Amino acid sequence: YNNLVQKLNRMGLTNNNVCWKCQKDRGTFIHCIWECPLIQPLWLQTLNILSKWLGITIPLSPRLCLLGDREQLPNITNVPGMHGKKHSHERRLL
Repeated sequence: YNNLVQKLNRMGLTNNNVCWKCQKDRGTFIHCIWECPLIQPLWLQTLNILSKWLGITIPLSPRLCLLGDREQLPNITNVPGMHGKKHSHERRLL
């Protein structure tokens, strides 16, 4: 999906290169998966659910959510219910 909107525009398959969701800003990859105001509620809800589940506050950070950089998280091995060994689905989420 990286710059797909822009590529479709250059090929003449769409009339413009704006975001398909908000129809306001340029449809770049980072806009479509992070910056778009219509995608932000998804990130907020996801982080809220994970924060409640883990009992810690998870910051709204593209470094964490998109790249998996856990530097901004406290030591999650001390979270109740996580006994040191993480299951494969937990590693992907965090």
